[in-house]
Order: sequence, then structure tokens, then C-alpha cells
Amino acid sequence: NDAGGVRIAPTALALDEEGGDATYDVVLTGAPQDDVRVTPHYDAAQLDVTHAPLIFTPQNWSVPQTVTLRAQDDRVDERADGVTYTTHISHTVSSDDGAFDAILAPNLVVTIADNDTAGVRLSTSSLALAEGPGGYGSYAVMLTSRPREPVSVTVTTDDVLVVTPPALVFTADNWDTPQEVAVRVVDDEFDWSAGGAPHVHAIVHLVHSGDPAYNDLAVDTLTVAVRDNDAAGVTVTPRTTRVSEDGQSATYQVGLTSMPHAPVQVWALPDAQVTTVPSRIVFTPENWTQPVPVTVRALDDAHDESTAPYRHAGRVMHRVAGADAGYAAATVADVAVEIEDNDDAGLVLSSRRLTLAENGAAGTDLASFSATLAAAPDAPVTVRVIADAQVTVVGDDALTFDASNWNVPQLVVLRAVDDDV
Repeated sequence: NDAGGVRIAPTALALDEEGGDATYDVVLTGAPQDDVRVTPHYDAAQLDVTHAPLIFTPQNWSVPQTVTLRAQDDRVDERADGVTYTTHISHTVSSDDGAFDAILAPNLVVTIADNDTAGVRLSTSSLALAEGPGGYGSYAVMLTSRPREPVSVTVTTDDVLVVTPPALVFTADNWDTPQEVAVRVVDDEFDWSAGGAPHVHAIVHLVHSGDPAYNDLAVDTLTVAVRDNDAAGVTVTPRTTRVSEDGQSATYQVGLTSMPHAPVQVWALPDAQVTTVPSRIVFTPENWTQPVPVTVRALDDAHDESTAPYRHAGRVMHRVAGADAGYAAATVADVAVEIEDNDDAGLVLSSRRLTLAENGAAGTDLASFSATLAAAPDAPVTVRVIADAQVTVVGDDALTFDASNWNVPQLVVLRAVDDDV
């Protein structure tokens, strides 16, 4: 009149996927009238269970029978708490003894230390590429554990790089097979560098999966250092030119060497000898390929500034401004201007010949001429009138000219000397 029962001991075990066995015993709680079979049920993907047929007879019912367990190293990250996961072994009972047939038997709780970690592995953390021919590279991507659901890895980057393919799919069958991502540098016309140093860009990986261990998993960013084949600069052509104070002008061209990221202003800064039109040029990403002519004209002053015969020098400097850091730091060559001067330092006399009479009628012994300078002086100029023994200078024999009166005639009066000879 005893009710049938099954006892297991212990009721909980711990295993490690790295290896090692654990055991538990099964025994009946009372003598059966007929043979009793106890069958363990478990997830074979997680456990390897070894045991002889668990058959209890009226003779051996009280002798414990042992079941040996080993965790399957399944390469799947199943950790619920970041370290372990839990599985169960249930038991069914069958017998011709009605007291034992189909009775409930205890379950065994098995806690397994997982040695797998969900992750996305990159074959490298960085690439170094060059813009232009040969600007290609690649890296490989794989998973670190077998996923329970397909895993999609989306590869994204900025406009400087092109990645192919843009998405990878890993399954339980190909998770540990590396998949290649090709990286190409876009050969654009921008200078992305900072002072010629490589510019660095990021390739980001986004993970989506029905496997919670992989969904939204963080992945390392891959950096790509790019050596640019564009350099921000301002060209000036030619760097020397010739103009004249009589009106002959000249032109030179101003251009950019790369597409700017923002409008770039180039200011022409002439010295006091020349003028420029235009004085300001604005280059944009739309018009940067078109050089702009700058016209140079000499200032027609009244000074003789020649340092070589009839020529003197002028200069046009340049300044760059704008929000593009590469261009804001750019230096621009000067334009040297050779100026043909139309002024010649000299003394201009109103007459080169005078007639006087010795002791002549009133006034005939006097004559005069006026003098001016041919060009404005940079400092006061004194002209001294020196007469020979035949004439004398009436009044002051020194004429003083400066920048304010250089072209105002100054009178010189001469008197003939009555020498009785």
C-alpha cells in the first residue's frame, strides 16, 4: 500500500563548458511490484548525459544508480547573468506497476559556466590608405560565438570612404568564417588634411539580431588614416609683371588648388605704387576651378622714383580669409611689379638763351628766365644760379623747390656787367 516515488540527489549541479563531469544518483523510494524505468530528458545541445539504463527491479530498487553529466562546449553565448546559464533535466517513469507508472519525478537544475562571449571581431583596428590610384584596403569581420539567430552587421562611414558590402549577415553556419569588407578612398578635390598630416575617418559597425546576446552589441570602431592628394593653396600666375605710369596695365591670375569646404576670400593688397582691380576675390565650391584675373595699374604720380633707368618697383601682397581652416592658414605669393616711370628728375628753364646790352638803354642790360623742376622731389631741392664774369644775378641766387612748389616757376634776373672791355 506504499505509493511509488523517485528520489534524485543532489537536485542541483554546476558544470563548466571548459570541461569536467558531475554526477547525480537516482533511486526509488519503495519496492516496486514490477520493473521501473526512469528516463532522463535534457537538451542535448547543452548537456552530454551518460548512464546505463535506469531500470529498477524489486531486487535493486534501493540501490542508487548514477548519471554522469558534461556540459557541451557549444560555442553559443547563453549567459543570463553574464557568467552562467541554466538548463534542466526532467525524468519520466514507466512501469507495469501502477504505483510507479507515470508518476512525477524530480527535476535536476544544472547551472553551466559559459566560456563563450558574443562579439564581433575585426581583423584590424586601423587602416592607412592614400587618396588616388591604389587607395584601397580591406579588413575581415567574424563573430566570436555561434548566434542563435542570424546577425546583421551594418557597416557605415562618412563621405570620404566607400565600404563594400555595406552589410554582412552571419548565421549559425558561417559565424566563424571571416567576411571581407573592402574600403576605398573617394578621390575628391577637397583637402581634408591638417597641415599635410593624414586625416582620420571612422568605420562604424551596427549589430542587429533576434539573438539577445548580439542585438545592439557594441563593436569597436575601425579608424582609417588617409593621406590626401589635395592641398589647399592659392596660386598666383605670373608672379612678376610690368606696367607703366603712362597707362599700360597688366594682369595676373589668382586660383585655388583644391575645392574649399566654405567660401574663401583672397584680398589683393597693393603698395602705394600700384592699384588692383578687383581688390577682393571670393572662391566657392562651385567656382573654385576658374582662376580670376587681377588687373594692375601704376599710380601716375609726379615723382621720379626710378631705381633703374626709367623704372621702379611695386608689389601686390595677398591675404586669405574664410571658414575653411586649410585655406585660412594658407600663404600666398606676392606679385612683383616693374613700373616704367614717366617722370625724370631735372631742371626746366623757360629759356636757354638771353640777350643783354652793356650800359644799354634802360632795361636792356637786364634779362630773366624762370625755372621749375621736371618732377616732384621727395625732399627740398636747392638750385644755385652761378653766373660767369659777364653777368650778375639780381637778387637771391638760390632757388628752393619742394613737393608743394616744384612746378611753380621761380624767376631769375640777370644784368650785364659793363666791363669797359
